[in-house]
Amino acid sequence: MFRPLEVDVQGLLPDADALVVGWVESPDLICGELELATVRSLTLDASARWEAGEEARRLRLPQAESGEGLVIAYSERGGEVLQLGCVAVRYEDAERPELTLVLSTP
Repeated sequence: MFRPLEVDVQGLLPDADALVVGWVESPDLICGELELATVRSLTLDASARWEAGEEARRLRLPQAESGEGLVIAYSERGGEVLQLGCVAVRYEDAERPELTLVLSTP
């Protein structure tokens, strides 16, 4: 098991009403292949959610079984995906169990 991962998401649009951060361990998935229209259909191995009105936006993903995967974040407004961010992570390369992820701009 690998440590929980703290994810600080930057660039969230002010009118977003939710933010989802997820962990995917699929070796076949590549960040560049993700799209706004299909990201919600992914099966996430772990996830955390922030909703407008909550103070903290730094989300914590639980312990991971695998040391390699993708951290995916997307913002929503009314159930529609507005922004997307993704980064490949290897725990053995990380100095600390923290990362900053920047969302795309529409």
